[in-house]
Amino acid sequence: MRKLVVFAVLCISLLGLFSCLEGNEPVWFISNEPALVVANDDYLIVKTVYGRFVVPEVAKDTAKVGDFLWVSFVVDFGNQFIPNDTVATHFSFEKINTRTIKIQEGGPMNDTYIDTISEVSFYKSILNNVFFFEFKHRAERGQIFDYEIICNEDSLQGENKDIPALYIRSKKTITGTTENVTDIVQHFGFDMEPYLSKYKDPATNEVKLYINYLAGTNEDEDINEKQDVYATYPNYPITLKME
Repeated sequence: MRKLVVFAVLCISLLGLFSCLEGNEPVWFISNEPALVVANDDYLIVKTVYGRFVVPEVAKDTAKVGDFLWVSFVVDFGNQFIPNDTVATHFSFEKINTRTIKIQEGGPMNDTYIDTISEVSFYKSILNNVFFFEFKHRAERGQIFDYEIICNEDSLQGENKDIPALYIRSKKTITGTTENVTDIVQHFGFDMEPYLSKYKDPATNEVKLYINYLAGTNEDEDINEKQDVYATYPNYPITLKME
């Protein structure tokens, strides 16, 4: 029998979504996407920007309702066996932490968040006003980091100096167990509701982000102090159309 295979690719940062058609039944391969746990009664059920999926192969008590996960999975629409639900298989995940943005007028940054970040990737898959990032560090294997995001309303950026600066900082919460330095990659979410309520344009429903992250330090010889050096996320400002 002749098979027609059609590949449709949607790319959002590291996302790969493939649809393969044999007859009329598509198969989706979804990778590197955030998901929100919305139920765990009979099965674990997650919500992504692509819809709601039932995950029967994962124990329902693996995650709590309200937990955020970083997921990859397959949806075979020709092999759906739970009525009125969409089943996801080959489900892999990691739990990710979140933190609410802090809005302030100037003032000192938290001096415990002092570890540098090598690279930042922003994902435009937004769930419940939580924005998701991938962070890369050069660090000892096994280290785990925590993050904060601060909106400094006294520091305005952008061409018209009308976008408050956002600063992302990190700190180690678990120290590495080896001296081998490698690339550490972590995913993290920030609840941006306080920022959206103040800075989303009600006429266009758009919000702009000017993101800076702690990338290094410089020694100020005049005052014998280290000063933070921030890198700005490329293609700034980020403009998002909120639903």
